Amino acid sequence: MYIVFLIYLIILSAIDARKREFSMFFCIAGFLLAVICLWSRPDKEWLSILFGLIPGAMLLIVAVLTEEKIGIGDAVVALLIGLAYPFEKVFVAVMVAFLGAFLVSLVLIVLKKAGRKTQMAFVPFLTMGVLCAMIGDKVLYV
Repeated sequence: MYIVFLIYLIILSAIDARKREFSMFFCIAGFLLAVICLWSRPDKEWLSILFGLIPGAMLLIVAVLTEEKIGIGDAVVALLIGLAYPFEKVFVAVMVAFLGAFLVSLVLIVLKKAGRKTQMAFVPFLTMGVLCAMIGDKVLYV
């Protein structure tokens, strides 16, 4: 089921990268997929699920406090990832996403292709983070 959710994230990344927004339909579809992933998980520890929601909740708070410098849609996607995947994968995914966004931003600023106020889609970085968390888990434990 995680693969289906990853495909959802890839589609959402393409939409976010092109339009920089996505419809409520995709959020509802993602929520349904995340709940299915949650119920298919062998470890349904509520504390782990709660911890998995913390990064998305923090992004949501930052989005509201900064008047959407980080988009609310990005925070919602982070919440969905937190609902779908175990906490360890969510933590890795969010850290990889921020690191990837930082590195791309740094390169764009150095090349003078972007400035401090340039906005970019964050969902592709979250998707990359989820992919790294899934692949890293397989690579480390084979």
